[in-house]
This record gives sequence, structure tokens and C-alpha cells, in this order.
Amino acid sequence: MISHTLHCSKIQGKKVKLGDDPNNESVAPNILKEANNDILLEIFLRLRNCRSAILCGVVSPRWHSLISHCHFIRRFIAQHQELPDRYPLPYTIIFHKAEKNNSLVPPYFNPICRLLSKESNFLHHHEEAAATCSSSSSYLDFLPSPVTIRASCNDLLLVSPGPRCSDVLYVCNPTTKEFYQLPKDHKIFDHSNVGHALVIGNSEKQSNHHFKVVIFRHPHPYSEHPDTLQTMAVFCSKSGKWKKRNTLYPTPMVPCFCSALDVVTCNEILFWLECTQDVNRVISSDLRERRCGVIDFPNDFWWFRLQQNSSVRRVKQQIGAVDGELRLLQVVLLTCTNKKKVTVNLKVWKLSSSWVLVHDKRYPKRPNHEKLLVAPPFLHPTNGDVVFVVWGKSIFQYSLMEDVCELIHELQEPVNLKTTRVISFPLVHPIWPTKLPSMMSFSY
Repeated sequence: MISHTLHCSKIQGKKVKLGDDPNNESVAPNILKEANNDILLEIFLRLRNCRSAILCGVVSPRWHSLISHCHFIRRFIAQHQELPDRYPLPYTIIFHKAEKNNSLVPPYFNPICRLLSKESNFLHHHEEAAATCSSSSSYLDFLPSPVTIRASCNDLLLVSPGPRCSDVLYVCNPTTKEFYQLPKDHKIFDHSNVGHALVIGNSEKQSNHHFKVVIFRHPHPYSEHPDTLQTMAVFCSKSGKWKKRNTLYPTPMVPCFCSALDVVTCNEILFWLECTQDVNRVISSDLRERRCGVIDFPNDFWWFRLQQNSSVRRVKQQIGAVDGELRLLQVVLLTCTNKKKVTVNLKVWKLSSSWVLVHDKRYPKRPNHEKLLVAPPFLHPTNGDVVFVVWGKSIFQYSLMEDVCELIHELQEPVNLKTTRVISFPLVHPIWPTKLPSMMSFSY
């Protein structure tokens, strides 16, 4: 049985508790049983999060009718949107390791850690009072088989059963344990697919958003135009059908080959890096406008080329969404001329009308980690002043404003960054869980 947190409200000066056993209607105090619907709604609207409300809805058919009504859900969302500091959005980050390869076969994603905020802990039926890390091996055990994670957006994951089963895709909600299998289309799925994306329509008044799943083919020059042709297969939950879509964007001066795309969804727009030794830019795709755009890296991205007293050992970059903003993160490892000191320089830009530098930090590598490679830090999904750093088996939370690096957890297994890369799939859980179309599910 799901464990429960007690929720207290005051009615006519009396403090009452809601819910030791949600399956027993007698646990509801008499004063609440006799309260009219308006009073009950005002109490339910002030509950901590959607899980608290859903648990109260199990107490009695009357409470369930009130809480499950679309009018209550809209008011609940609006109430919590007005007080974001009081009701922070929970987040979950799933860390994976993926093999480095140059083939078009999707890499094997292996979960090695799951990081939950304090709010996410409660949402996932845990009672811890602080943020925690845990194994992600059982996180998706409600699905028919073990899966590979392909993409994430809000509280949904796009998954497939294993690295080779590219023709079977599920969209699932780990919070509600609901899942939806996408229809197969043999014209869509083949080994030239290099990336996946998940897009949820933005709606402030509904909890059952429509979603889109995007599969990227390998881009190639367009024979009839001096541009690059990007072919995508797009599934829309509203129509229940797949469609092919072609878009063009300027071909770089030096053609680059990409074996895998790590696609970021931000405000319903898709972004991915196009990086080689000679080309560094971000490609964007707006499915609503059916067009692609090119965003060049900021001019000060190349500052390390001007360093005279040190040599650059390694430059890494990645993009991510932070509270609805696209950010570009760069890590440069510098070695002094005497080769006795290695310094890590970290820069973060946010995308407005142009790139704006928001953080520029330099710190020495820890002595006991001198021989370890460092993975690019991961952006915090809701806090632009925090990044997560994976160093060996350790996960650090680095506060950029306070310049404090705190060890928060260790991975389940070490990662050899010479042959393996670390990736993350962030989930930012909305105020009310995203409802999927008709599906198989387990009770919340």
C-alpha cells in the first residue's frame, strides 16, 4: 500500500488530519464529511502537490468526484502557478552511460543513477525530507520489458525495449505509471535514425497535453539546393499518425558527420549541437513553423585559443534547458606550461536575442582526480546557478554563485570516459501529471 503523508487544515478553529488509510471512508473526520463542496475545494487547492490531492480523492466517491473534475484541476494548476516559490516544481535526473561509437546504431543506454529533488521524493512515494540519489534500475519496472530511454520532456519519457528495437516505442509517465505504445510504421523505422525527441504542447489550463515524438534521420546535402536536408518522422498523439517532414538549413563550410543527436526540447522547439573541429553551432527546429534555424556559438566561445601561458588539453560543450531557457555550457581543461597544474574553466551562456554570458568560473582539478577525465557538467533543470559534475564515480553539485562544490552521491559503477560518455535525461514534473491517451496503466 502507498505510504501517506498527513495533511492538516483548519476548519472553524479545529485542526484535522487527512488520510491514514485512503481506502477507508471512515478516516475522514466528521467535520470534513459534513463540509460543503466549496470549503472542500478550498482545502484541496492548498494541498502540497498533485499526489496529495489524488490521495485525498481515494477517501470517498464524493472527494474523488471533486478532485478529478477538470474544473478543479484547472484551478489547482492556476493556484500553484501563482505561488512558484511556495510550490517549486519537482525534478528528477536520470544519469546514463552510453558507448562512444561512429556507427548509426543507437548507443546502448545504461542507467547508473537517479537524482531526485525533495519535492520529487514525495511525488514518487518516498518520505525523505531532502534530495536523494538512488538506483534507476527499478524506476521503469511497470513497463512490459526493460527499456532504453530515448528522450524526455516535462514528466514524460520516450523509451524502447533495448538498443536494437527501434521499431517499438513507448511514451510513459513514471509518476503515474502510465504508458502508451506508439503505432508501428515500417517506412519510418530503419537504421538511419540518429536521434529522438519528445515534445509536449504547452497548455496552462489542461493536464492532458498532446505530445509529439520526433525521429531524426541522418542529415545529408540536398541535391537541388545548397543546403542540408533534415528528414524527420513526427508522430502526433492528437491524430495518432506518423508523418514525414523535411526541412532545410545552411550547410556548413566544412561538412560534418554525426552518428547520434542529443536533442534538447525547450518551449516546444528542438535544439541540437552540430560540433566538429571546424564547426560549432546549434541547430533549431520549430515543428509549429516547420522550419530549421542556425544559431552560431557566441564570439567569446573561442577565448581559449588566445591563452599564451597554457595549452588546451580538452574542450567540451553541451546545451540544456534551464527553467524554459536554452543554455550553452563549455568546459576547457588548461595545462600550465610547467604541466604541473591543470585548471578547469567553465562558462555558461543563456540564449536571449543573442548569447549572454552568465557564468565564468575557473577552478583547479582535485589532486586525487588528476588522472581522471571529467565529463561535461550537467545543467540543473530549474536552477541556472547550479550544475552537476561527474568526476570518476562521484557526482558533485557545484553552486556557481557561491563557488561551492558539494559531493552529493556516487554512481552505481565507474565510467571510463575514454570509451564511454555520460548523458542525462531530466524530468521537470508539472503541477498536475500529464495524461496520456488510452493506455495500460497501474494505479497511482
